[in-house]
Amino acid sequence: MTKADLVEAFADAADLTKVRAEDCLEKLAYIMLDELKDDGEVRLPKLGKLQVVQRAARCGRNPRTGEAVKIAPRRAVKFCAGKYLKDCMS
Repeated sequence: MTKADLVEAFADAADLTKVRAEDCLEKLAYIMLDELKDDGEVRLPKLGKLQVVQRAARCGRNPRTGEAVKIAPRRAVKFCAGKYLKDCMS
């Protein structure tokens, strides 16, 4: 589903104009980003949750040369599917 498809579906479902629906989705994205930047989590009803996790430092390999490379620790966003989504997929 592309952004345009999502905007159109959201506009139809919420009885909004496409411009207003796109504005709402953009604001939702910024709210979620702000929460995740602060190491929070975002619960998405019926879907699951997005949460920030700390990835440990590790050794990797350069695929071109095979040389060992140190990968620094970093923060990443992890999605955990909720029960309803898991049940729908099976």
